[in-house]
Amino acid sequence: MSILIHPFHRPAVVPGFFFWRTEMTDFSFHAEVAAEAIDKVGRLFNATIDDILSELLQNARRAGATKVMIDQIDDPRFGKAVRIADNGTGLEDPGSLFSLGHSGWSETLSRSEDAAGMGFFVLANRGATIIARRKGTSGSWLVQATADAFHGKQPVNVRSGPQDHQGVTVIFPETANENVAGAVQHAARFYPIPVEFNGATMPSSDFLGDAEHIEEWRGIRIGVFSNNPGRYNFDNANFHGMTLGMPLPELRQSWHRSFFARVDVVDCAHLKLVLPARKEVVRNDMFNALLEEIDRIYFRLIAASGPHSLSFRDYQRARSLGIDLDEA
Repeated sequence: MSILIHPFHRPAVVPGFFFWRTEMTDFSFHAEVAAEAIDKVGRLFNATIDDILSELLQNARRAGATKVMIDQIDDPRFGKAVRIADNGTGLEDPGSLFSLGHSGWSETLSRSEDAAGMGFFVLANRGATIIARRKGTSGSWLVQATADAFHGKQPVNVRSGPQDHQGVTVIFPETANENVAGAVQHAARFYPIPVEFNGATMPSSDFLGDAEHIEEWRGIRIGVFSNNPGRYNFDNANFHGMTLGMPLPELRQSWHRSFFARVDVVDCAHLKLVLPARKEVVRNDMFNALLEEIDRIYFRLIAASGPHSLSFRDYQRARSLGIDLDEA
């Protein structure tokens, strides 16, 4: 009896076994986001009031707002709620808010700020009502989304909103035991746009206001301190009002001034944060260059001040960066 072997199959013989080996051809495919991922968006953020304020305030600033008003209200849909309203340009398409990974911002802004289209999902576990001016018109959108709608389990309902509405208003439920007042005060402290809370203007200040020396480098303001700012504020980096901690270099001396740094990001496309929460910096080439520049600033200040008590290692580091110092 003969066995007919298909030309694309050849038998492979292994002691005790007989099986067919299939020859494969090359192929390619594109990466994609599975529909099941939408069901998990509630895990992208902790969804604290601090996270929500941080993301919505950044959206208002990107939309060109010159003022943001935050109020605690009694909402007919949510009961006790928080309302955030800005006077920015509004929305062109409300669907962009619910398209994971699609920011809806201009290409220039998306590139300069790494706007990734994830931030609005900070509301995924709460739901929200949005009233947004239709860009370039006097009309507005009225958008209602439950928490299930954010997760793709229910539709997002959109209808016409009031005429002549300014900017974007977002209303979301307040949860028990939230310190909304404290969160607003923290979010507004270094935010570049005036913020009102329950009718009162929140205090704000320059992130580098106490710096002894400031230099601008590649869209970043670098402030140098001789008193460690970490003693009273762990966050040493400011991204338009959103603060976080970075592993920035320090320079300590035995008998002379030590130096510490803070950075205030103004317009830097290449210094990026880990998505989606943006609470940690990406350790890329730009970040490494920033650390080196901070070291250079320290050593230039020491060279200008005269005597020093640097360690021999730091003395060598200065020379490797092209800064000649006298010996300690």
